[in-house]
Amino acid sequence: YLISNQYEKAKETYNLIAKNPADKIVALNGLALVSHLNGKEKDALEISKQAFDNLITKDKTLIKQTTERYIQALIWNKKYKTAKTLISDLIKTNPNENWLLALRATLNTYKGDFKKSLKDYNAILINDNKSFDGNLGKANAQKASGLFNDAYNSAAKTLDIFKNQKDALNFINILDKQFT
Repeated sequence: YLISNQYEKAKETYNLIAKNPADKIVALNGLALVSHLNGKEKDALEISKQAFDNLITKDKTLIKQTTERYIQALIWNKKYKTAKTLISDLIKTNPNENWLLALRATLNTYKGDFKKSLKDYNAILINDNKSFDGNLGKANAQKASGLFNDAYNSAAKTLDIFKNQKDALNFINILDKQFT
């Protein structure tokens, strides 16, 4: 439902999933994303904070996903100081983790510091040169920095790795229209 932009159906499905206590955090993470996609950033933050505050598990993947969604929601709501503090604290104990570098790059992009974003995307690509977030994120940071040829090249590399990927194709179309 998310891929096909059927957000109400996605919301209904996540609410069904939430009825099982073992899956409640997963459902809340999904509901926060649905709220964001619907442009309801305050709701996204409220839902993701609820998931983050009630996170009692040893499942490292779920902890990471919930923390990531909460930090994203903070960024979406321009709560940059709180997001920066959380990211910085996590990077101290988990240096060079791609998901944290991507969050910091996103934060810096929202704040308009594209040089710092580009540095983090390059670090991601050193760790994993096939990273979707690293490649397309780098293209976006390059575009925002006025490095349009580099942005095209990074988007093309993304498409080499992820054939016909919708976001990368859309990025190139936007660049093409900008220079038509």
